[in-house]
Amino acid sequence: MFKTSSKIMLVDDEKDFVEMLSLRLKENGESVIAAYNGRECLDTLKKTPVDVVILDVKMPGMDGIETLKKNQESVSFGGSNHAHRTRHNPVGG
Repeated sequence: MFKTSSKIMLVDDEKDFVEMLSLRLKENGESVIAAYNGRECLDTLKKTPVDVVILDVKMPGMDGIETLKKNQESVSFGGSNHAHRTRHNPVGG
């Protein structure tokens, strides 16, 4: 089976979490871009297209929900908008 690498952006204010998850994803052949706040995420997305964004919901300054909304205002997702919360930030938590 042929596997292509995805370009994944990780956005979290907890640097250790980003580094650990980046390492695991890279070990599996993925390309990873890190951002440590919402503004950095949006600035990077303006110049670098990615396949997936893993976005922390609770961050200081611009939180993940605001970051997602601002990104959706500037990017078309072809009618399919997705947000995912992980164990790190569970739904309802």
